[in-house]
Amino acid sequence: MKNGGIIYHRIDMRDHYNFNKPFKFLKYSDYIWNNFLTKEGFSYTNRLRVDDFEKLLLKYNFKIIELDKRKYEHIMPNKNAFNEKFGKKNIEDLKVIGIDILAKLDYNDVVI
Repeated sequence: MKNGGIIYHRIDMRDHYNFNKPFKFLKYSDYIWNNFLTKEGFSYTNRLRVDDFEKLLLKYNFKIIELDKRKYEHIMPNKNAFNEKFGKKNIEDLKVIGIDILAKLDYNDVVI
């Protein structure tokens, strides 16, 4: 992508195995998830959360123009039900079940 290029992504961050329990997949460790419950390329469901996407975009020199978050409107499961990796995250980030991201590639601030 050329410097100044724009990306737009709509990302559904719910558990795709059980839409009635959109956070159930956050209870498993990475080892259990990757080795027993999913196969990348076949039935993989990503478990990145909104803060993970923000960090990735910044890491690869994207400036976030707009980030719209769709939040879960029902009672959240207790954070203790999640794997510690997710239980440590901000509850407001965990409530996000979908995002729309508009970002621009910007190498102007990169120090080489």
